[in-house]
Amino acid sequence: MRNKLNIFEYFTQKDALPIENNSTRNLSIVLKNSEISMNRFIKFIDRELKANKHDTFSIYSTKDIADQEVMIQKSIKELAKMDFAIDNLVGITLTTESLGNFEKFVDFEVDENDRLIPDISILFGKTLILIEAKKTNEDAREQLISQIEAYSNKRKDGDVTLEGHELVSVTWKQVLTELLDLNDELNGQDIILNDYIEHVKNRLPDFFPELPLSQLYVTQEDLIKKRLNYLIDLLKGDAESSYEYTVKRNDYWIDLSKYNKGYVSMMSLQVSDGDVCMRIHPGNNVTQGKSLYSETNKLSILHEKTICVKDQLFEIQITPNLKFSNNWGTWLGDVEFKRDVTREELRTLFQEVGRRYHITNDQLPFDLELSIEKYKDIVDMTTFKNKFNSLFLKSNMSSFTVSISINIQVKELFAALRNLDVKEQDNSDLLNARKLDKFLNDMVTAIFTRIEN
Repeated sequence: MRNKLNIFEYFTQKDALPIENNSTRNLSIVLKNSEISMNRFIKFIDRELKANKHDTFSIYSTKDIADQEVMIQKSIKELAKMDFAIDNLVGITLTTESLGNFEKFVDFEVDENDRLIPDISILFGKTLILIEAKKTNEDAREQLISQIEAYSNKRKDGDVTLEGHELVSVTWKQVLTELLDLNDELNGQDIILNDYIEHVKNRLPDFFPELPLSQLYVTQEDLIKKRLNYLIDLLKGDAESSYEYTVKRNDYWIDLSKYNKGYVSMMSLQVSDGDVCMRIHPGNNVTQGKSLYSETNKLSILHEKTICVKDQLFEIQITPNLKFSNNWGTWLGDVEFKRDVTREELRTLFQEVGRRYHITNDQLPFDLELSIEKYKDIVDMTTFKNKFNSLFLKSNMSSFTVSISINIQVKELFAALRNLDVKEQDNSDLLNARKLDKFLNDMVTAIFTRIEN
């Protein structure tokens, strides 16, 4: 929900245009009104300049509180006319991805015109900082160099000699990480900075760094997904990872083939309804059903309401259902049962209906209908027929398969994942990713035990 009392939120009225570039405007508000945030930002830029071989220059060394100003949308022409005692220029590109160095622009032909307008201009001591910001990874280096050169030329015309200029490329993630760390150090006591951090978390999650789950709340689903994407990307390249991971449509699919269980091949993590859940579907096709309903599997999980993993109890929801698939085992739809069922009922029902069926004249196969009629106390016939018609009527499909699957959902995992993914020491992200991997392994092992025993 938009918080209209947060100074960084904006809302439009009829016939009124929103401010075009609120991202740079909001950053400017922080730097202008929070001195400690400005100082942290300048020290960060100094470090970036040093990392880019600008060893002899420091913006912070020119600091003078009396000469500090933040401006937005000031043209180069306007800036050149201002009576600043400027010795140095610093140009910054601020984008979603690093643009690298400026070496290839050494011989760049500057497009100098009076319409050159930096997004943010900062006077800090005897240094003028020009920032060209983009909300994408668009290359802003040519635009920035044009602004720097145009300003230098106009000041020379006014008999002012600049010692030179420095150029650096930074990202929104880097800047926000600095301000986020500062906000944590201050325990949110700087109201301007704290409001800004909360605003960016809620409104611009793509800009935000991948925060540990311990610093997030269940309502921040976009940031939770972003963090899980990041951790899973780390696991994809980690030789110690237990699984192969795939991200599809914001779900996290995990290959279970290493367990060599004939009754299941995949599981998924999902972020929805303000939490994280795990889903696993043994018996997803006919081949898996034959393995699942063998004599050796006791299926005690059918009667479970919770599952214990490392002394933690998790709520589980067990939903057996009749599953329609195509001939390759791809899920098409399912019908939930009317009541709880026993292991023997599931085995008997699977043995009766678990196979391939052929469609003639868009009609429900007669033998399948007769079989389902025997179990109408378990399967609602009206629901079953409606599902068949919605899937196959005029579908031009000649055949399909039926299996009996058990949908196992482990709910409310977010609290446990938060305890695993904490900010402990530098470069601990891989460690936290491995904790996630081990937690999933423990959970799957516990589920398999309940299926087989």
